[in-house]
Amino acid sequence: MTITNQEQLKLLYKMNVAAYSGKPFQGTEYTFVNSKDNNGYYGSAHVNQEKKQLIFTHRGTDSVNPWGFDKTNYDFITESFKNKAFKGYGDCTECNEAINFIGEVLKDDAYKDFSIIITGHSLGALLSDITLYHLLNTRENINCTSIVFANPGSKPFLEKVAAQENKNLDYNLYKSISLAINLKGDALVKNENQLGSEWFIDSDKTWSCPSWSDQPICTYAGNNHMLKNIRSAINELTDEQINSELPNGWQLSILTKTIIEEVKALSDDEVEVAKVAIDSNSYDIKFKLGIANSESITGAVITIVRNAAPKDEGELATIINALYVKKDGSGGYTIGNGIRLNFSMLLTKATPLIPWFM
Repeated sequence: MTITNQEQLKLLYKMNVAAYSGKPFQGTEYTFVNSKDNNGYYGSAHVNQEKKQLIFTHRGTDSVNPWGFDKTNYDFITESFKNKAFKGYGDCTECNEAINFIGEVLKDDAYKDFSIIITGHSLGALLSDITLYHLLNTRENINCTSIVFANPGSKPFLEKVAAQENKNLDYNLYKSISLAINLKGDALVKNENQLGSEWFIDSDKTWSCPSWSDQPICTYAGNNHMLKNIRSAINELTDEQINSELPNGWQLSILTKTIIEEVKALSDDEVEVAKVAIDSNSYDIKFKLGIANSESITGAVITIVRNAAPKDEGELATIINALYVKKDGSGGYTIGNGIRLNFSMLLTKATPLIPWFM
């Protein structure tokens, strides 16, 4: 069973955003290996040495109708080869550039036992499936997965490639190693053309074209084809909903983090660190990073603001245990000298309040 999780999907989303800027992803867990920008293709490679894993990202198209196909026919790549002699990967220059780029990186013996994830959006999704097919058919014992966004569907194209090589596509295999995340209302997605599994997000909501996007592309492909809008649709789902919608063989693994891990990951958001009962009323204690240190009570929420994350859970417990509350004239509570609250036994589990797919 292939397992994916919140952090992995968030990372792949960010790598795709970076690819559209033509720049490497700047992260801490994965370091930049190499990139290629040639003949309309851009791709990047990043590595996590500890996990022994490479991630290749193929950029989507930055022009409308890149291969001149009719919008009423959503075969996308295959339309380019109608009534033409089909050889290799045909007229798909980007296909060959993507394959050559991955091959160049994998020449390094340091990566021979590494697992590989290939990702992309739109055209980049097609290139991900195509390079997945190529790797499986040219290398032995390779551990490779494709997880992509807004995939128009590579199956017809790869059926042509396989036919000229006298091969048959193993659809059961691809269902376990290729996942397309597609949003309802995407004008370029054709469900029956998916190579492997599809997570089809059946949402009736239509998002607007992101302000930074190329408006003609939005108009041509549909707003629900845009990467940011797929992220927005996923953010509206609970983990349970996501797991109920993922196709067989794919599962969202719920990551359990300690409170201190959640706090250290904060930026401008806040995280719930504990609960407490005051006069039989339940209060949520939230920690937030800010410029000035402060404590406040609003409704049933106690907010602690500090200019730096505590180094461990013991320090966080000390901060919380130093809190005092007192009743005000209205019968509510304010921060001040009064009831001292002890939360040390509650510092066991964090509930993040920020969307996981940022």
